[in-house]
Amino acid sequence: MLLALLISFQSCRTMKDKDPQPVDNGSAPTEVERISGTVKFTDECSYYIDVIQGDVMRSYKPVNLEEKYQVPGMRLKFAYVSANMESPKLCGNMIMISVSDVTPLR
Repeated sequence: MLLALLISFQSCRTMKDKDPQPVDNGSAPTEVERISGTVKFTDECSYYIDVIQGDVMRSYKPVNLEEKYQVPGMRLKFAYVSANMESPKLCGNMIMISVSDVTPLR
């Protein structure tokens, strides 16, 4: 019985003596801001998306918008990142973007 008590005491002491291991609970999910806009089309620029943010309207030219969403007048909600490209010369100040998480709005 004394032997069992010593083994039990030793195992508790061994756990306390170990260096604590960092616990990784995973990274917190990142929130991606999504915006809403309306698909437009011109002969010069093909399709693009007009977005009103506050009092400012911006035109975004997505480089990877699926064909099923390239419908003039369609409202979309989407996330985006800069495409780091210059806009086509005839398209003025359009912002080139890469879209993700695209959802049509009704």
